[in-house]
This record gives sequence, C-alpha cells and structure tokens, in this order.
Amino acid sequence: MFIHFSKYQKNMTSEKLAEFRAKGMLLDPKFDRLAVIGDKKKEKLFNFDKNKYIIGYMWCDKDGNSLKNGCVTFNQKNIFSTFNFTENALKKNCDITIYSSDTNEEIIKKKIKITKIDELIELDLNKLFQKSNLLINNFKIKVTVDKEKYSSTSNSEIIKNWEVLKIHYVIFIPEIMNKLKWYNAEKVQKEWFNNNGSNYPWESEPRLNFYDFNWALEFDRFKKHFNKNFDTWKSEKSINSLKVEIHKMIKEKYVIKPLPIQRLHSEYLKMTIN
Repeated sequence: MFIHFSKYQKNMTSEKLAEFRAKGMLLDPKFDRLAVIGDKKKEKLFNFDKNKYIIGYMWCDKDGNSLKNGCVTFNQKNIFSTFNFTENALKKNCDITIYSSDTNEEIIKKKIKITKIDELIELDLNKLFQKSNLLINNFKIKVTVDKEKYSSTSNSEIIKNWEVLKIHYVIFIPEIMNKLKWYNAEKVQKEWFNNNGSNYPWESEPRLNFYDFNWALEFDRFKKHFNKNFDTWKSEKSINSLKVEIHKMIKEKYVIKPLPIQRLHSEYLKMTIN
C-alpha cells in the first residue's frame, strides 16, 4: 500500500508509529525520523527554527532500521547511524564524534559534507571494540554543524534506544577464540549465540556437537589423566553404579534394553514366516 509521507508529518510520535506498524503500516525507516522529531517536540527539545541545522541521529542497520533496544547483535560487523538535518544544513560540513557515555572517551571522529537531510553513515564496529576497556559500553554521538552542536540529552527510553548504542563485548568472543585457534570452542559459541546451543530452549546444558573423545585426547593433561585411570572404573562399586544408571535410562525410555539372543532369533523367525 502506498503511503503519503506528508500525510503523517503532523504530530507523529514513536507511540503512534508503533501503533501504525502493529497494523503493518509505515514500515519505511523514513517514518522513524518523523517520530524522532515528534518525540523531541513533545519533550521541548526541538523546534523548527529557520536557522536550525540538526534534528538528531539514530543508530541503525544498513537499511536504516533502528536497532532492537539499541543493542548491537552477534554477527553484526559494522554499525550505521542516520543523521537527520534540516534543509538549511545542505552543502554544509558536519563534524561527528563518537564517544563513550560511560568514560567520555572520544573513539571515532569523522567529517562529512551534508548532501541530503537524511545521511546514512557507516562506522567501523571493530574500532569501538578495540578502544574500549569495558565489557559493556554505551556510545553516543556529538554532531556539529557550523557552531550548532547536538548531543543526546533525552529522557525518553525510546529516544535513548535510538541515540545510545549498547555493545556487550561478549559477542566478540568467537572472533577472539578464532584468533587463538580455539576452533571447536568458536563453533560452540556461535551455536550458542544463534540460539542453537541446546536441543530445547528449556535445557540448561548446551549441545557439544563439535567435541569427541579423540579431540579431548589431543590435550596432554587429559590424555595423562585418562591413561592413569583407564582401568579404575572396573571396580565393583563402579559397575553397580553403572547398572543403576542403565536401569534408570531404560525406565525413562532413553534407551531400549537389548533382547536376549534366543528371543531375538525367535522374533526374527516370526517375521520371516509372516
């Protein structure tokens, strides 16, 4: 369905936008900009001054869609931000500074020439990772056009999710494991991040699809302990304990108890006769 952009310009807010999208309408990212303006007008953070240049910005994906809860997700290599300007800002220079709102350290500086009112800028996620010492970090952007400056000051949770980028560095663990050549650990960690870490969501134990006994024997410490204790399991106590566990598995139908050889033979004869 074709939607007239101008029809929804007046009094658009993030709440109204959420209602429309729940009905399958206004899915184009450009309507996020209207909602940003509407929310800021509501908080009296923005007014349409003819000399104003900057409306705001929003962390987003490559298609201009806002990030869920403002968080970077696993497998996301780069991060984007869309900057919203008034027409007065066209052809002017803009200085962009990305900084940690936790430490105030400036991480990335960038200068752009404004060619349209919605500028989508790609930023290097690895730089944010490499220059931070925190496990969880929040990033904001300072925007400057001429002498006008803009930074995130909103108290709205919705606007915070647009303007504050949250990075939990645990998502980079598979890359670190790869660099250390821990390839099996990397595969398991990726499975976990992709929600494939267990057979069912309610299971607490992860699947270990990439591990086998031969892999474990590659490690000297494990191999030494294994060789030392190879025959110790044959004690009467161990065998009785093993029997208890096998009976439990049969009772809970995890395994089927093998039939005696005579019975197997008779069952086979019945099948062949029939």
